[in-house]
Amino acid sequence: ETAIFKERVSVEGEDFDLITDTLIYNTKSTLSTWTTPALIETDSAQIYSEKGNYNSTTKYAVLNGNAQYKKDESIATADTILYDGVTKDIELKGNAKYTSKEEIASADKMIRNDSTGITTLIGNAKFDGKSNKAKGEKIIFDKKNDAFKFDGTGTISDSTNIITADYLDYNKKTKKGIGVGNV
Repeated sequence: ETAIFKERVSVEGEDFDLITDTLIYNTKSTLSTWTTPALIETDSAQIYSEKGNYNSTTKYAVLNGNAQYKKDESIATADTILYDGVTKDIELKGNAKYTSKEEIASADKMIRNDSTGITTLIGNAKFDGKSNKAKGEKIIFDKKNDAFKFDGTGTISDSTNIITADYLDYNKKTKKGIGVGNV
């Protein structure tokens, strides 16, 4: 049921390659666990962590310790990264940071869906984009529509405006927003 592989382990999967020094594979649960640093490469991304696991049936990964996810010219880092290969959700926990050519985002926790372009920043949330800056406890950013929603007091600014409110829903494309409480 369990196979242990040591010393320069290389796994070639259908949609990824994994390189590590120690890999424990459970044939029944299809769970691969690495206890030493690992590099995972896909067609479009490079993923690194000091330890973690991946279930090849559910396509769910847990990456712990200096976890990094690089895609194109973007990089996401956190203490822990959870990746769902089915929904394409990437959840970053602890010192979460996302950097690309156009934006930098940081928070205690971040959930990003590459398919929808929606990113949720939770706790000490900050966003610095090409034309917007945002700060609050919870920020939901819709990149495709250039729209922001805030739960709890938040502030958004661009080159000409600064808006602060307890609840804020702002769409840069339509130049419309709703602010409620302490606007």
